[in-house]
Amino acid sequence: MPAISLLNSEDPKLNAISDMVEDVTCLREVKKNKEVETLEKLFKSISSLQTQIAKIDDCYQTLRGQVQLLTGDLQTNIDRHSATLHELKS
Repeated sequence: MPAISLLNSEDPKLNAISDMVEDVTCLREVKKNKEVETLEKLFKSISSLQTQIAKIDDCYQTLRGQVQLLTGDLQTNIDRHSATLHELKS
């Protein structure tokens, strides 16, 4: 059985069906394009968030290093003052 071409038919019913099929196809394409755009926007947002998290992590690591240095300096000062206090008590 040969396929029926709906394009440019002389039958108005077939033309109407052709128009409906074309409309549905167009709607599907529009929906698909919107979904792709949405996914692209989501991907860009996630990439941006990953970049921001990496920057925050870098800042955290820098601050952590500075705190460790300050803690070491404080411990050195405490030890020195404790020794001086011990000498004074003696």
